[in-house]
Amino acid sequence: MQIKVNGKITEVTPATTLGKFLDKHNYSPDKVLASVNGEIIQPQDYASIILTENCELDLMTFVAGG
Repeated sequence: MQIKVNGKITEVTPATTLGKFLDKHNYSPDKVLASVNGEIIQPQDYASIILTENCELDLMTFVAGG
Protein backbone atom coordinates (compact mmCIF):
# COMPACT_ATOMS: atom_id res chain seq x y z
CA MET A 1 0.00 0.00 0.00
CA GLN A 2 1.12 3.57 -0.52
CA ILE A 3 1.53 6.38 1.97
CA LYS A 4 3.10 9.81 1.63
CA VAL A 5 6.15 10.40 3.84
CA ASN A 6 7.46 13.96 3.94
CA GLY A 7 5.82 14.55 0.56
CA LYS A 8 7.16 11.41 -1.17
CA ILE A 9 5.10 8.32 -2.04
CA THR A 10 6.37 5.27 -0.14
CA GLU A 11 5.30 1.63 -0.23
CA VAL A 12 4.54 -0.04 3.11
CA THR A 13 3.06 -3.36 4.14
CA PRO A 14 -0.63 -3.18 5.14
CA ALA A 15 -1.20 -2.91 8.92
CA THR A 16 2.24 -1.36 9.50
CA THR A 17 2.35 0.62 12.72
CA LEU A 18 4.12 3.93 12.98
CA GLY A 19 6.56 2.34 15.42
CA LYS A 20 7.47 -0.44 13.00
CA PHE A 21 7.86 2.06 10.15
CA LEU A 22 10.23 4.19 12.22
CA ASP A 23 12.25 1.14 13.28
CA LYS A 24 12.51 -0.18 9.71
CA HIS A 25 13.76 3.21 8.47
CA ASN A 26 16.24 3.65 11.36
CA TYR A 27 14.46 6.51 13.12
CA SER A 28 15.00 6.71 16.86
CA PRO A 29 11.55 7.22 18.48
CA ASP A 30 13.01 9.58 21.07
CA LYS A 31 14.54 11.81 18.36
CA VAL A 32 11.64 12.15 15.95
CA LEU A 33 8.37 14.05 15.96
CA ALA A 34 5.69 12.33 13.88
CA SER A 35 2.50 13.71 12.43
CA VAL A 36 -0.12 11.53 10.71
CA ASN A 37 -2.65 13.36 8.55
CA GLY A 38 -1.78 16.59 10.32
CA GLU A 39 -2.16 15.23 13.85
CA ILE A 40 0.95 15.11 16.05
CA ILE A 41 1.43 11.66 17.56
CA GLN A 42 2.91 11.24 21.02
CA PRO A 43 5.94 8.89 21.15
CA GLN A 44 4.20 6.53 23.58
CA ASP A 45 1.51 5.99 20.92
CA TYR A 46 3.82 5.13 17.98
CA ALA A 47 3.31 1.38 18.47
CA SER A 48 -0.49 1.64 18.36
CA ILE A 49 -0.93 3.93 15.33
CA ILE A 50 -1.62 1.88 12.19
CA LEU A 51 -0.69 3.58 8.93
CA THR A 52 -3.47 3.45 6.34
CA GLU A 53 -3.58 3.69 2.55
CA ASN A 54 -2.82 7.24 1.33
CA CYS A 55 -2.16 8.64 4.80
CA GLU A 56 0.30 11.50 5.07
CA LEU A 57 3.19 11.00 7.47
CA ASP A 58 5.47 13.89 8.33
CA LEU A 59 8.65 13.19 10.26
CA MET A 60 10.91 15.78 11.85
CA THR A 61 14.13 14.79 13.55
CA PHE A 62 15.92 16.59 16.33
CA VAL A 63 19.54 17.49 15.67
CA ALA A 64 21.91 18.89 18.25
CA GLY A 65 24.82 21.04 17.36
CA GLY A 66 26.21 24.47 17.45
